[in-house]
Amino acid sequence: MSGIAGIVRRDGRAIPQKWRAILEKSLSLRSTQAIHTYQEEIECAPGDLHVLLMQHSEPSVSRNEYGATSATVIDGSTDASHAQAHWDGERLELSLSRVGNGITPLYTLEIGAQSKGTLFASSPMPLLQIAHQMELVPEVPVQAVQQWLLQGCISTHANLISPVREVPISERLQLDESIELPIEETRLPSANVSEDLCDLIACSGQPIFDGALLTKVWQYAGDMTTDVLPFAPTSEQLRNALRYERLHALMAQLPFKKKGIEIARIWSRAFVSSLSDCMNVKSIEHYTQHDIDLPIFQKTHDPVHEQCAAFFRDVIQGKRVECCHAAGLRAGKQMQFLTHHDATLGTLRTCSSWLANPESSLGSLAGDFFNSDNAFDGIPIDATTVSATYDKHMQGDDYSEELFPLLTLGLWHLQAQQL
Repeated sequence: MSGIAGIVRRDGRAIPQKWRAILEKSLSLRSTQAIHTYQEEIECAPGDLHVLLMQHSEPSVSRNEYGATSATVIDGSTDASHAQAHWDGERLELSLSRVGNGITPLYTLEIGAQSKGTLFASSPMPLLQIAHQMELVPEVPVQAVQQWLLQGCISTHANLISPVREVPISERLQLDESIELPIEETRLPSANVSEDLCDLIACSGQPIFDGALLTKVWQYAGDMTTDVLPFAPTSEQLRNALRYERLHALMAQLPFKKKGIEIARIWSRAFVSSLSDCMNVKSIEHYTQHDIDLPIFQKTHDPVHEQCAAFFRDVIQGKRVECCHAAGLRAGKQMQFLTHHDATLGTLRTCSSWLANPESSLGSLAGDFFNSDNAFDGIPIDATTVSATYDKHMQGDDYSEELFPLLTLGLWHLQAQQL
């Protein structure tokens, strides 16, 4: 379970070596094993077709009676969680599919009009870097940033990683009570916390909301955190879903600025997605300098508690599994997912002290970034406001739960623009 990547280009142009190098680097972050490729050039109108598939073992290749060659790369196992890319050499078609629960992610990027090309990878980061190179990346919308700050993960309701898209799961597998993922033990650990963080962002391809995923934090928690994944949703979130659905219109009229009232005011738009309030509404508005304006959540006719459970299972839990697995890949550890009710993702105060210490690698990285002239360029985050919060943190107030995700959001955006 270490990733796949590839390109199918239909416009007659060769695959740039730069694109291949970006995809290879992405795979190398997920495993130290050798990368194997399947590559083919097919003569057809209006231009030659170029195919490149990559994984950490030999791709499966077959040839039919007419000489057409097909190839498959797969992350995982077909009898369990997996992501798969299949090139059909007879029909000249690429098919992408996923089965599982977040352990085997897969993302795609379409290039050119009328599907002139498709790129895919197990992380959105290499696709974002190629999209930036092609000037395909739109301005990051306020809605997408506000949604990520609220939920703590990317989702399709306002796509933070546009124009990259996540390949949807066709068959969802439930996490067992405890799942161990075998990870290679030969990987060298990161030298320090800042390197650990940057590597994790590059491997997962998305900003990280919780410092408990840092492998250096695990060393302070007895080698690794045990409750890495809460059951989704918790019983409290289910109760709140029913409460807001019945009372949100009334609660929204109350002249108070409290957490419950703020959620009630966005319930009609955000619905059950507002229950994952990783950052409170007041802080989100403070850092984005915009009133909260989340995308409309598409309701169904199912009971509210079923819609709540589906959202947390399909979006929140799936992304947490994905990020936890990326952390395990980087650390060379076997990940255990414990999914009992009302567990909490372990967050240590270690990151708070590291952020406040300019002599630590994380504190130095944070100070350099928050005080830089181009901090949050291209992201709807007010750099002056964040800098002021960082100064308060350095003076003794604890703002680590807000500063850490803001730092990873900025670092993620910088990495995505690296060409």
